Amino acid sequence: MKDFYAVLGVLPTAEDVVIRAAYKALAQRYHPDKYKGRREEAETLMQQLNAAYAILSDPEKRRRYDETLKAENDRSYETEAESVEDDPLAEAMLVLEEDWQIACKFYPELQNTYVKLQKTNRTLASMFKVVLLEFKGFSNHAQIGEEMEYLFLTRYFGTDDAIIKFAKELIYAGNKKAAKALNKYVTVMGNGVRNVSIISRVRQEFNVPDPWVVAKQRAAAEAAEWAERENRLANEKRGKQQANEKRSKQQAEAKKGEEVRASMAHEGAGKLPYDEAGTRGDQYLMLGAAIILICGLAFVFPPILFIALPVIIAFFVISFVGSKNDAMTIDAICPHCSAKISSGSTKCPNCRTAFLGEYQPRRPLN
Repeated sequence: MKDFYAVLGVLPTAEDVVIRAAYKALAQRYHPDKYKGRREEAETLMQQLNAAYAILSDPEKRRRYDETLKAENDRSYETEAESVEDDPLAEAMLVLEEDWQIACKFYPELQNTYVKLQKTNRTLASMFKVVLLEFKGFSNHAQIGEEMEYLFLTRYFGTDDAIIKFAKELIYAGNKKAAKALNKYVTVMGNGVRNVSIISRVRQEFNVPDPWVVAKQRAAAEAAEWAERENRLANEKRGKQQANEKRSKQQAEAKKGEEVRASMAHEGAGKLPYDEAGTRGDQYLMLGAAIILICGLAFVFPPILFIALPVIIAFFVISFVGSKNDAMTIDAICPHCSAKISSGSTKCPNCRTAFLGEYQPRRPLN
């Protein structure tokens, strides 16, 4: 039997308005007065179009034709329509291309819906294009596309929502073999088996992953990646904090050393040396004791007064000046043995402790 649906380029699920729109578009394409090819070919094609439209446009004739067609053919699912080269009637859809491009300029999302329907069935996508251009339903293109796709899927996969959803998953993934197997199982088993069993069987035979399991695995991978990223950021932050603390400590130590050196320089300019007062007091006592001793001896041997007194006085003057100069060179005391450390020294003269600029400054006596 002649497939009138194929002649008009529509699916058996096409509504009356779709059939009428397809016939109108094809008639404009192949009218003998408009066709650019041979007139005999145009007349033959128009006869086929008129015959198909006469049957499919009449509800009663179409019902009887569908029953006959159903008895002769099984409801096998086919995702690929005939190519343009194999079917000359498919070229008729090219006449709508210019109008379709104009519509897409105002509604760019039309092309997305069209491509989505092409994954389901090429003829279904062509029907969608014809309906929109004929009835100007551009604003409702998403709803129209969903309704047409649902009618197509229910014809081959039944009305169970889970089966329909699974069929979409297979079709959008391009798994035609699994989709055909699902169509075969649904056609043979009908309602005699649960939908879960059919879906599980198809997944097992064709190694189709469960989207829920895939989503769970993806979520686990993302969580692990997020935890690793957070751990890495925490380590980087901890490393930066430790580096900043070390740098701050070094800067504080350097600043402290500068303050110590500045304080030592300030104390050395104008303040009394470390043991200058103690040294001067000792010298006064020693000088007094020497004078008393000389005076006592003068009673016994008077000439000694004229000989020893100038020598003693000269010795104490020289000693006093030298001790003062020595005291002025004292810059600090050793924190270990309290020995005097002269300016510019790097080691204690008593315990030989080395100093790198951080030694105890001298304490001036009041």
